[in-house]
Amino acid sequence: MLNVALLLILEKRSRIKARPGYRSCGDAVVSVLKAMVRVRGSPVVERLLLAGHIAGLWGVPLWWDADSGIIREVPFRLAR
Repeated sequence: MLNVALLLILEKRSRIKARPGYRSCGDAVVSVLKAMVRVRGSPVVERLLLAGHIAGLWGVPLWWDADSGIIREVPFRLAR
């Protein structure tokens, strides 16, 4: 879903566990964001919002549809 190598995520997780704190967490987040590749039709922000929803961090992402003037539920498939 995030289109990031699992090895990178596991490596950053182990570094955070070894040295907990803002710097190691920040380094991990920046590294993952830099590694994310834009997938056609699925911008980074949408993938992050979907991942957070699936992880149980927040509710279903909503999007403003300027053409119709209404708020729509997530414009991408909620795959689990």
